[in-house]
Amino acid sequence: MKVSELNGVKIYDLSSGRSLPEYMEEAKKRKVKLKQLEDYATRIDLIQDLDYPVSCQRLRVSQDGHFMMTTGVYPPKIKIFETADLSMKCERGIDSEVVQFQSLGTDYSKIAFLCADRNIELHAQYGRHFKIRIPKFGRDMIYQPYTCDLVTVGATNEIYRLNLDLGRFQSPFESLSEELTCIDFSHELNTIAVGGVDGKVEFWDFDQKNCAA
Repeated sequence: MKVSELNGVKIYDLSSGRSLPEYMEEAKKRKVKLKQLEDYATRIDLIQDLDYPVSCQRLRVSQDGHFMMTTGVYPPKIKIFETADLSMKCERGIDSEVVQFQSLGTDYSKIAFLCADRNIELHAQYGRHFKIRIPKFGRDMIYQPYTCDLVTVGATNEIYRLNLDLGRFQSPFESLSEELTCIDFSHELNTIAVGGVDGKVEFWDFDQKNCAA
């Protein structure tokens, strides 16, 4: 693919550009390494099959950088791509639209999906491994690796904690906000931050199991 700019507007030509054998042939003629070719170093490659009938809603790259996981509609699907080959590794259908998802390891082999039908689905390499229902509709989810907790917030003031080591829910934290919309996690402080519909942010300390601020 070739990128050009005209009057401040970028133009992407999908049919332009040389193939890898053509780059290799030019490098051989110039007697340089392939990565020393400026055109090759600045090229843009397209990942094949990264499209959905309506939209791609969530995208996440694995910690090792070798895989990219996406979700989209309609129908609800999960697609996993290998970054080295720029191609799709697998595609899975899913019962409901994915609100949020988290990788539980460094690659794609363990993934947790928060779905719009109030279910959390745990997937392994072979597909769906387990499915569990949460009391209220979820809006956001993070994975707390130090305690193996999937922490979910949504249309309630309760912060649900699904412990994957014990296989059950822990006692939820109770926020002062009536409903919660988002959540984030600090690895350095072992603390989560949750945002409420009233515009307030609370910080919860996982060491002390209480609201820190």
